[in-house]
Amino acid sequence: MVPLLFLGFAASAQNAFADLVSTHALTASDDYRIGASYVELSGWLYGKIDDPAIVRRVEGVTRRVLAASDRPDLVVNVIVSDSPEINASAYPGGFLVVNRGAVELFDDEELTFVLAHEISHVLLRHYATTENLRMATETLSVAETAMNAADRGQAEAAAMEIERMMARYGRQLEFEADLYGQLYTVRAGVPAAAAERAMKKLHEAVGPIPEEMKDIANHPSFEDRIAELGRGRAAMETTHRKFDVGLSALSAGLDEMAVEAFQEFLTLFPKSVAGWSNLAAAHLEQGLAEANDTWVDRVPVRIRNDVTLRAGGSIHMDRARDACSKALAIDPNAPECLVMLGVMARHAERLDEARTFLTRADALSSGADAAVLVDLGIVEAASGDAAAAKKRFDAALAADPGNPHARANLAVLAEQGGDAKAAAALWKALLTEGRMTDRARAALTRLGAPAEAPVSGDALALGSLALGMDPKAVRGVLGNPSVEDGDDIGLNVYWLWTDKGVSALFSADAVVGLECWTPCDLAVKGVSVGKPFDAVQGALGAPSDLVSDPLYGLDRTAYYDRLGLTFYEQSGKVGRIALWER
Repeated sequence: MVPLLFLGFAASAQNAFADLVSTHALTASDDYRIGASYVELSGWLYGKIDDPAIVRRVEGVTRRVLAASDRPDLVVNVIVSDSPEINASAYPGGFLVVNRGAVELFDDEELTFVLAHEISHVLLRHYATTENLRMATETLSVAETAMNAADRGQAEAAAMEIERMMARYGRQLEFEADLYGQLYTVRAGVPAAAAERAMKKLHEAVGPIPEEMKDIANHPSFEDRIAELGRGRAAMETTHRKFDVGLSALSAGLDEMAVEAFQEFLTLFPKSVAGWSNLAAAHLEQGLAEANDTWVDRVPVRIRNDVTLRAGGSIHMDRARDACSKALAIDPNAPECLVMLGVMARHAERLDEARTFLTRADALSSGADAAVLVDLGIVEAASGDAAAAKKRFDAALAADPGNPHARANLAVLAEQGGDAKAAAALWKALLTEGRMTDRARAALTRLGAPAEAPVSGDALALGSLALGMDPKAVRGVLGNPSVEDGDDIGLNVYWLWTDKGVSALFSADAVVGLECWTPCDLAVKGVSVGKPFDAVQGALGAPSDLVSDPLYGLDRTAYYDRLGLTFYEQSGKVGRIALWER
């Protein structure tokens, strides 16, 4: 037998086939019988490997692919065939046969794509035409007779005929399985480039297909498939980048743009908890802006994705709740969404429900979480217990000295308690705290206190890049961007310089956000990517917020709200710098 380039698809049956041959409406049970029979034939011809290490490896890769596919509930039985041929095939009824030759040739990332391609054939039901199944069942009847008679030659001929028939899918179906396989590979946390690596390695291993064998390997050429996978990778990377666009827009307060970006991201990556929770955050920010609420809620954002607009505040709240429900369906312990559901329950005056969500989020943190303590304090205040609320806000400040949300809510508490002097002092200290500025100014005006912000130092810059620069000036520093993205009307635009590790977000032709990561060497106050993360506080003092997500293994993030500056830690060093207009 010639290798089927792991892209052929086979079918089989078991024992009596007469009823299947004549039918035009096969059931799931019939699928199972066909698949089980081909697996039996394969095992009879080539033997089966039972080595636990090999079986666990193949089984583990298969489970990861299934979990990332559009049918994670699919039941699959994996068999490793003791055949040296480079082949893997999925069969009706959820049977998957992987040859020893493929296991030995491909590394785990490449094997992920190989199996994802085969599973894509199953999910797309490429085998399920009446003619294919009729021919398969007839041929398997012959194979069954051969096996009973121990006629290996006749059994091999039957197996070859099935594979010849299943290879005739046509070029487009193979391209389709390639691209879906590449998608499931990416969803499983493996780089999209692994698909191209696997195809190139296969090409090198099998060489040109003999002319007399082309009828059983009727696939697109390796060159065409590698080119298509390259185009597919580029498309997936473009969509994957929408997560960063959404995150940049959310950080800059461009919430409508963030919603659009996360929605587009989630069309291709619907199993991303970070995508759903950040979409919820974007909707919730819009809903809170229209809620006219006294308190200052802390809306969490997930910085890293995982392997993600329209009318009225109440509608945005509903959409935020729906997005969080999807994130929690994937991961019941997604802490950001537990916090956001707590915030939304509090706004709906369901205080017990709010306390339940927030207490659960608090229990998941490894230590005192200032953000959760702030929102718990608001629930206590809304319940009429000012003392308990103050205790929560003070605890948040103890966990994160200078936390602006805790200070803002202490100011609200002081004002409600009739201590206008204390409230004014707290609000005045918040005049330079980014998004707090407008709230602080309005509160000070209401209290009859001066609302002038203290004079700040020189405007921050990222090397030779500064907020407020126009597109022409930015091009003058960095050259033409490799990617230009943005909203549909062109008001908010995202530029990316891949080779420089820099992105810029423009609104109305002015820079409102800048980001820098490896290989970017631009610095803010002498701090650049790659410097020890502890050097950040040495250069800029204590941040307004220092958070981490130990539950998900994420490093620290230092927020300097009054400066519009954020540093992200990666392995003890500064991994990313973000500068935003405040």
